[in-house]
Amino acid sequence: MIRALPDYPEEAQNIAETSAEVIATRFHSYVEFEDVRQEAYEWVVRRGPEEIHKILEPDDGEHTLTLQIRRHCERYARRERARQIGYLPGDEYFYSPTMIKDLLPFVLADNWQAEPPAKEADERVSGRRDPAEGGNWQATLADVAQAFKRLPQADRKVLADRFKRDLKLREIGLDHGDKDAAWVHRQIESAIKRLVTNLGGESPWN
Repeated sequence: MIRALPDYPEEAQNIAETSAEVIATRFHSYVEFEDVRQEAYEWVVRRGPEEIHKILEPDDGEHTLTLQIRRHCERYARRERARQIGYLPGDEYFYSPTMIKDLLPFVLADNWQAEPPAKEADERVSGRRDPAEGGNWQATLADVAQAFKRLPQADRKVLADRFKRDLKLREIGLDHGDKDAAWVHRQIESAIKRLVTNLGGESPWN
């Protein structure tokens, strides 16, 4: 069992510890902190000191290393949860930001369509599976609608302005104290990310 990383930058051990703590807390019903930390340490050791140093070199290196270790630990935790509950990790469903943007106009419509809209032959659907397949359309809309209701009021308003009322970015900005389009775009992207988080987060398998 690996208990320390003496040959690695101190930042690497700190990041491994904090990443393991975050994931162990999130999946506390299925994994122990010590097991997740072991996974984090083993991931670092497999890469070796030279690769870890290279990852940490850029200004955003600590952020990059945190994302990589945390994603690895989350994969481990999800596999454990799947094993204990009795399903395959591939059975889990994740919403991407692009998919949410495609769905919001339908979720925010006054009356939900009973069937998904017809797609062009060459149109691609975001995400790991098409919500229109297998009778999932209404369930998908309901999932996103419930997650939308848990957003802060400001997020709900800016998303409704964009995806229900179909206002242009500049029009939305005028309603928020004459903000420019770039500011509105950032608000929308942040709201979408929070909505994805409400739905369980993006896939750790990509």
